[in-house]
Amino acid sequence: TTGTALPPSSEDGFYTAPKFACKFDSAPLTESLPTPVGAILVDDHGLKGDGKTDDAPALTALLKSAGEDAVVAFTGGKIYRLCRTAFLHKGQRLTRVGKGEAVLKRCDEVTTTLKKAAAKGATFIEVADVSKFDLGLKLTVVVTGSAGGHNDVSTIVHPILSIKGDVIELYKGLSRAFDAGDTVVQSYDMIGARFANSRVDHLVFDGNRTNNTKVSFWEGNRFGVIGDEAFKADGFVVEDCAFRNGPGDGFSVTKCHNCRIRRCLFEDLNGAAAHLS
Repeated sequence: TTGTALPPSSEDGFYTAPKFACKFDSAPLTESLPTPVGAILVDDHGLKGDGKTDDAPALTALLKSAGEDAVVAFTGGKIYRLCRTAFLHKGQRLTRVGKGEAVLKRCDEVTTTLKKAAAKGATFIEVADVSKFDLGLKLTVVVTGSAGGHNDVSTIVHPILSIKGDVIELYKGLSRAFDAGDTVVQSYDMIGARFANSRVDHLVFDGNRTNNTKVSFWEGNRFGVIGDEAFKADGFVVEDCAFRNGPGDGFSVTKCHNCRIRRCLFEDLNGAAAHLS
């Protein structure tokens, strides 16, 4: 950001934070970019970029096969839908080639309901439609009629350990009791950084907030998570990107030294741009 800070003021004994007149340079989001030497084009590896297909499975397979320090490039002018987390490996870079915005967009909300009541501390829940969920995904349970507020939601997100019939086994127990008919919602971060020196630049992230309303608080449905309880992501860099229409935080920075988020636009988020956790 650039701009001039106005002097702080005091009204009725309360301190008012300085106000800034800022501009965001959007040129890096759309200007024509050449293909980096050795870059892997996602369009050559099964990603459609048609705004309809879930490109997350193809992206996950590509990141796994590409190996460390790979440069993975999306095509400008396309929309790639991601319906689960794509994890970066050590030293990998996500970027754009060509002209126009390359958009990574969150899928519409995936929900079902509890078939039976679930007690506080339960690690097994029975749901009406288990076909919407897979191993490795995460979910949150929401009280019927809730607008997604923190107080109405179970302990944030639960990784799915197993699925048998209509029963889903959760990684940890529910923090409160829920009634039959309460809503079960898939909840996920779009990008995950678990290893050192990965990087994201010149991309636009669309949180699809209009179609993700059940989990709309700071810890749910973030654009990305940098490190986690078991992994450090030192040296992660995100720059010259835009993050729009987010149901939750921008990035959760959990375990990372010397991480940099710079020259980015965060617009219409339901949380912090960077949550230092």
